[in-house]
Amino acid sequence: MTLEKGINIINSNAFKDCTELNDVKYNGYKTDWEKVRVNNAGNDTLTSKVQYLCDINFDLDGGTINGSDTMATQTVYSNEKLGTAKCYPNDQPFVVPTDPVREGYTFLGWYTQAEGGIKYTFTEAVSSNITLYAHWNAHSHTVTLENDENKETNSYDYGSSVSVPTPTKKTGYNFNHWEVTVPDGETAPSLNGPDENGNYSFSMPDYDIILTAKWTQKDVIDPDVDLKFDAVTGEVTSNNAKVNADDIINKKFYDDKGNEVPGEKLNDRGLPTEPGDYIVKVDVKETENTAPANQVTGNQIKWSYNVPQKEEKVTYTLSLLGGIAKVNGKDTTINDNGDITIEKGATVEVTFDKSILSDAQTFDQWTIKPASVLNAVDPKAETITFTMPGENVIIEAMTKDASIEEEPNILGTTLIIGTAAAGTAVLAYQTYQLGTEFYLICALPTGTAIPTNRGELAELVWNNAGKPEPAAVLNANATETDKAIAWAVENDLLKAAKNNGETYEATDPVSRTEVIKAWNQVQAFKK
Repeated sequence: MTLEKGINIINSNAFKDCTELNDVKYNGYKTDWEKVRVNNAGNDTLTSKVQYLCDINFDLDGGTINGSDTMATQTVYSNEKLGTAKCYPNDQPFVVPTDPVREGYTFLGWYTQAEGGIKYTFTEAVSSNITLYAHWNAHSHTVTLENDENKETNSYDYGSSVSVPTPTKKTGYNFNHWEVTVPDGETAPSLNGPDENGNYSFSMPDYDIILTAKWTQKDVIDPDVDLKFDAVTGEVTSNNAKVNADDIINKKFYDDKGNEVPGEKLNDRGLPTEPGDYIVKVDVKETENTAPANQVTGNQIKWSYNVPQKEEKVTYTLSLLGGIAKVNGKDTTINDNGDITIEKGATVEVTFDKSILSDAQTFDQWTIKPASVLNAVDPKAETITFTMPGENVIIEAMTKDASIEEEPNILGTTLIIGTAAAGTAVLAYQTYQLGTEFYLICALPTGTAIPTNRGELAELVWNNAGKPEPAAVLNANATETDKAIAWAVENDLLKAAKNNGETYEATDPVSRTEVIKAWNQVQAFKK
């Protein structure tokens, strides 16, 4: 029996005694049937046998069947198995769809939910409208990264985003691009990037691919042409505009037996002091655009160097503040650090520079170090003459208020004037100590102790500069003091070695003048 959708009410006993009634089809949906008023009296058989319409829908989820990405809805009666059901209204057999296809995926079957759910076999009886969802499994393919001898392979699902880093640095070369290799007949994917992190990306295709790193060789620096070793100054310089002085590192000397020359056997220019034949070797940092030949061949750049038997001239430094100097009767030039290099034994004449005075000042005396020079001159004289000793000399002009008279009524005769060479030396030293101490108390940060040795001075200026990393490669166990001294030497705030070639110790004393000069230099760096 078929009941049409337009029925609104079924009275009691309408189907009484219809015990053979087995097939009752209602040409409406479950929601329609639920609106029909059925008097249950005598209609038990009807209500237990009725079948209503159910729509069967299919979601291909990106797949296609016979080129179409949609499939028509099929309508059957409830309680029928789809594999054997007839469709409404044409009474044609229900069509179980063929498997859909989707590029890059394998079809897994029809499921009752878009995610998860139960796999549908078309042998189940339907009881309501349903949608069956196609489930897929993405194909997995490999991406192989080849960088010279290094090879790395990983698997990715079709359509997933693949991230590829810029390959690690290759000495003497700049990375150019990734070359993409795909199977014959396939189109290579486009690589996007690099991004801010140096990564390239692409969408995984439906086949294996190989990415090969391609490099561009940098300009090769030829040491015989581009680098020059000065056997007089010991400096290695570059004629190539692409190579900076800071790029030339690790200069070392080796004797004829291949032994490295220790620092105590190098002079203040860093050259061997003992006669003989040597090899000097250097390294050059690789830059963005250049690579020296030694980094390509693996050999260090080197030159021959000979120290002749004749004795080298020994020079020392005169640090002069507030004066003009002549050496062996000739005018000399003071460098930016206030220093003059003078040979041992030379005659030095120092005259007070009156141009530094204001109207309210007058010359007082010289502060002089070492004592051998102090005792050889009159520190109250505006012009002094002495023989350059075998050590560095520090001379600074002291001024005073022009209104102060040379009378023994302020601090006493012995303190102000002095009556003998020894008294003069004491006066100069006391005045020097008081003046420099007052200057440093004013100049240094409040509460800072005045450095008394090389290590303390190095840490003072290094900390004030912000603890920059020294260019030199230090031992892994290097202390803060080691780093500070290395940086101070590199920036000419401290000397690398003594004039006799001996190595300084961190505990070696420093003068207050050296402290003032180093402090002022590091302040100039920061401007």
